[in-house]
Amino acid sequence: MEAKLGQNSTFSSTMPDAAHIFPDRSSVFPLPHGAQRLLPFIEAFFVICERLQTNQIMLGDDGTATWEVKECAGTSSSPHAKGIATGSLTFSRIVEKHRRLLNVFIRQNPGLLERSLCMMLKVPRLIDFDNKRAYFRSRVRQQHDQYSSAPLRISVRRAYVLEDSYNQLRLRSTQDLKGRLTVQFQGEEGIDAGGLTREWYQLLSRVIFDKGALLFTTVETTQLFNLT
Repeated sequence: MEAKLGQNSTFSSTMPDAAHIFPDRSSVFPLPHGAQRLLPFIEAFFVICERLQTNQIMLGDDGTATWEVKECAGTSSSPHAKGIATGSLTFSRIVEKHRRLLNVFIRQNPGLLERSLCMMLKVPRLIDFDNKRAYFRSRVRQQHDQYSSAPLRISVRRAYVLEDSYNQLRLRSTQDLKGRLTVQFQGEEGIDAGGLTREWYQLLSRVIFDKGALLFTTVETTQLFNLT
């Protein structure tokens, strides 16, 4: 069936070219009239590809989407393997050709990335940044709702903010680190309502990136920091 997908790509031929629908890629457009009717067919196409897929999609060194085809019966030249490769490459070409339209659908309904269009997550370079950001935030919210951790409290000295923070955080479990951070500076009065935590981040950042800490080296030509 995947071989037929590669040979008879009726979906790609009937679907309007996204370049004509969205001529200016830098702008965000609403869906044109009638485009919403394509969504059930697009979802069906993605679901079928997901069901048929027995391989893992890879991103090549040149930035193009390629598929790692598993050998069948000890040889990768079998008709079945060739059919899988053909169908897989067809999926990649269709998604890349219509990426703008797909991204508009996802922008209007971010939940598509977690349901019917989840296969696009395997080619993240074809997902617009704002859609990646929305997906990331959605996953963070889900984890936050799923794991309710107790507040993470630390008490540090200003003069040894890096050492105290490291010694108190390194022994905490992964689950503990998901809790809301509250900071107390030793010898100082105050309740952390967010301001002390922000100040702690600022102090810690200055110490970490200070040249005397020898944690990073700077590249003068590019102003980048490299780990020592």
